[in-house]
Amino acid sequence: MSPDEWSAAAHLVVTDSAASYAVWSVPPQIRYARSGSVNIAYQIAGAGTVDLLMIPGWVTHLALDWHEPRWVGWFERMTAFARIIRFDKRGTGMSDRPLGIPTADERMADALAVMDAAGVARAHVLGWSEGGPLGVMVAATYPERVQSLTLYGTQARFTRGDDYPFGEEESEDYFGELERDCFIQLPGSAHAPWLGDAERFCTEVEHFVTGVRPVEREPGAVRTILHCDIVGSTALAVSLGDERWSELLADYDTSADLAVGAHGGRVVDRTGDGFMAAFEGPVGAIRAARRLQQEAQELDLQVRAGLHIGEVREEGGLLRGIAVHVAARVMSEAQGGEILVSETVRDVVAGANLSFSDRGARELKGIEGQRRLFAVTVESDGR
Repeated sequence: MSPDEWSAAAHLVVTDSAASYAVWSVPPQIRYARSGSVNIAYQIAGAGTVDLLMIPGWVTHLALDWHEPRWVGWFERMTAFARIIRFDKRGTGMSDRPLGIPTADERMADALAVMDAAGVARAHVLGWSEGGPLGVMVAATYPERVQSLTLYGTQARFTRGDDYPFGEEESEDYFGELERDCFIQLPGSAHAPWLGDAERFCTEVEHFVTGVRPVEREPGAVRTILHCDIVGSTALAVSLGDERWSELLADYDTSADLAVGAHGGRVVDRTGDGFMAAFEGPVGAIRAARRLQQEAQELDLQVRAGLHIGEVREEGGLLRGIAVHVAARVMSEAQGGEILVSETVRDVVAGANLSFSDRGARELKGIEGQRRLFAVTVESDGR
């Protein structure tokens, strides 16, 4: 593509100046596209009105990425307006790992093979970090397949060449002028697009690929917060010894992850033998707590749980807000094997085939006023 053609093409470059939503209970299916003799792993997610091909940085993993809460939050925001096609580049993640270093043509062929397998004739393309140069090459070589190109945290090449003097001290002023003239600049120093101000990044990309600037989103979201911990964990750890306690705690953590994930939640924080999880609704949270308690009994552990529902804000992958503290204080009032909920939760789940026992009004440490608490006594069979 000539300089004139490039300047006329639709493209957006987002840089870093110094560069919550629905929870996925089950990640999208991992599929494979055939590129020559190599199998390229890819996923399709979202039901947006536009197709967006993500070309990642130097390493990704289609299965393990879902364990990073900040990545999940960013990805969910992107799928709010686009159908996302993402893939592990050859040699990384769940794609085949052939010997040798792939050529540029092979990398382009891999991206096109994924598009073909996904049934996408033309797509918006997002390339970040090492994926940026590949995005540029695909757009320049196959313009009929690329509707627009968005670049983030990248450069044309990663080493200086005779035709690419940028990065040298004498070129910094010129390069800075180019950035100010044609780049959208985001605050912060995060290199990955899901770190830093992910919402601002997603807003700019959504505006670019759809032509419509989204309405500013409210900073908080209503979530059900579940806190759990093991009763008598300190004494138990002393009696078992470090090695056996570590093994037991690992088994418990696995059970917690499975219970939470099976009911549409995600673990957002861990402290010792305790954890906090977030759910869209309280019924799933109650059922997750009950399942965990049942599985913990098989490990000879007693788990107590506390729930509250309210508005929270996500900051750096963690949840903040009074609802988080209330849920923790509710849990502190529970006995082993008991699930306590706030009156707010009890009211929200009315009609959900759940029964409760009134535990009376309690003074919760650090929380103004008394709060009436209820213990879950009967759970429906649909868990």
